[in-house]
Amino acid sequence: MVLGLGVCANISLKKSGMYGNGGLLAACGWGYAINPARDFMLRLIHAIMPIKNKGTSNFDYAWVPVLRPVIGAILAAWLYKALF
Repeated sequence: MVLGLGVCANISLKKSGMYGNGGLLAACGWGYAINPARDFMLRLIHAIMPIKNKGTSNFDYAWVPVLRPVIGAILAAWLYKALF
């Protein structure tokens, strides 16, 4: 998203045509997996609910939706500066 916004904000790159638009459209459906509020609440409800023979809530991976967008934004900004 950060890379796409950087390209959209750059006036000299506005003529990206179908390739730029296709790249932005391809990334539209990837937001749910990195939403920390949705991820943590589902884990918490799963941990609290008294379901017989349920598995673990897997809190070992609860940090991923919090840090992954930050790391991705830093990498995208670095990639934008390196390419443009």
